[in-house]
Amino acid sequence: MTDGSLHTEQALRVRTDNDNLYLEHRSSGDWSPVFGSPLADIEQVQRRYTEYNGRWVWVTESLPATQSEMK
Repeated sequence: MTDGSLHTEQALRVRTDNDNLYLEHRSSGDWSPVFGSPLADIEQVQRRYTEYNGRWVWVTESLPATQSEMK
């Protein structure tokens, strides 16, 4: 987060709209939110992938610009 804190969630999907980031998981065929926050409060998002040998790989995702940054 931009305030220096860390927030960890287990989610299957990352989604954004114009100003917000959502982490979601799938249950009974529907997507439901796990976490949501304004994009302006997010410094970076990292995904963890597990390779075939069991090793974890962390990938930093690109975040879209917020509407206020585009003006």
